[in-house]
Amino acid sequence: MDIVSWLSGDLSRKGRTWSTIAPFLLITAYFISGLLLFATYSLRHGMPQDRELALRAHSIGVPRWIEHYFAWVTRPIYWVLLRSDLPASSVTALTLILSLAASLSLGIGRFSLGGWLLLGSGFFDFWDGRIARGRQEATAASSAFNATIQRYCDALIFGGLAYYYAVTRHEPTVMLLTLAAWFGSFMTHYTDVRADSLGIVIDHHRPERPGRILYLGLALVLAPLFEVIYFAHDVHPVHWLAVIAIVTLAVLSNAATIQRTVSVLKELRAAEQTAGLPAHPHRQHSRALPGSALAGIAGTTIDFALFKILVSQLVIQTALPAAIIQSLGHQSWTGIATLAGCVAGGVLNFWTNRAVIFRAHALPAIVQAKRYALVSLTGALLNGGGVTLLMCTPALRATPNNLIVAWVSTRVFVYIAWNYPLWRSYVFPLRPAQPHASPTEVTVN
Repeated sequence: MDIVSWLSGDLSRKGRTWSTIAPFLLITAYFISGLLLFATYSLRHGMPQDRELALRAHSIGVPRWIEHYFAWVTRPIYWVLLRSDLPASSVTALTLILSLAASLSLGIGRFSLGGWLLLGSGFFDFWDGRIARGRQEATAASSAFNATIQRYCDALIFGGLAYYYAVTRHEPTVMLLTLAAWFGSFMTHYTDVRADSLGIVIDHHRPERPGRILYLGLALVLAPLFEVIYFAHDVHPVHWLAVIAIVTLAVLSNAATIQRTVSVLKELRAAEQTAGLPAHPHRQHSRALPGSALAGIAGTTIDFALFKILVSQLVIQTALPAAIIQSLGHQSWTGIATLAGCVAGGVLNFWTNRAVIFRAHALPAIVQAKRYALVSLTGALLNGGGVTLLMCTPALRATPNNLIVAWVSTRVFVYIAWNYPLWRSYVFPLRPAQPHASPTEVTVN
């Protein structure tokens, strides 16, 4: 087994097995020995607890005692780094270097090597801030530098995975899931920072960064061993353990982001009510979503029926001249059909929402109709454009029932992101919006 083959991952079945197992056995032996000592010490003197970890919310799925055990068993290495007079900023830079090496390893398919490098990067990231605080070198600038490096490290790791699945494996679905996990990881950090800047402290169990590194790192380390057992002849396997970890991180991190965002908004609205500020009209419609969704289904039924009729082969072959079909193209015609269906379903949806769901009569019907027409027109354009773009995607065109997939996915996204928020706050408010205040005149001498 030469070094080039080892780095590139072009190994025999035996070589792939030992390149995964050998470092795993050595490191596992150290941590198992430490676990026995940790258990013995805990039985005699009580479990040693790390002060900083005790003040943090622990990650989902990681028991608190494992966090304290990890801090305890790796403390000898911390003391070596602390007494070496190595600047804490250089330890932070080392996390970036190891993440870059891990990214390159993952990009060429060396998942086991990339996993170990990721775990090493996470280890130094766990201790760099503590080293700075232990030497009383921690400043606001060093904290900002560390947070920036962490975001670059995440980008490198998920970027390497995305490259492998997009270029080497040609798995666009897994690549998109990787990007979703990356996005969720970034947004989890952003919501935490934003909440802290607003003075809001919300204690939610969420996938903290050390926990995310542990999940993903172990999955990457063990993934090649699983592939050797079940897919021995695949030179560049899918690495299903890594895929499972990626999906898990994508779901948990984005769910945590949504949960924290909702909690922050509740805290801010409670503070506004305490200060005597009037509630916005759309907040009183918070329970209208189920009914509005049912009304949307009714309108969507009309919408979809008309859509299917217009894109059917019968209509295309008998109602349209061949020259028009050829000039428009099939994808453009599906966009036009979607637009027509949206108009028909919108008429039914408007009256149902106004009279039954929102029961909003604060504004004249003609005003609401104009606003609804504006929202519906923009929504129809978004739906038509979305379906057209999706139908131009080669991967979707090769999918069975591609029209239905494109239509449903576009409709759901536009409804949640555009139509419903505007219906409850702009089209059907329970009371008219407050008049705009006149700008304050300021005289500059």
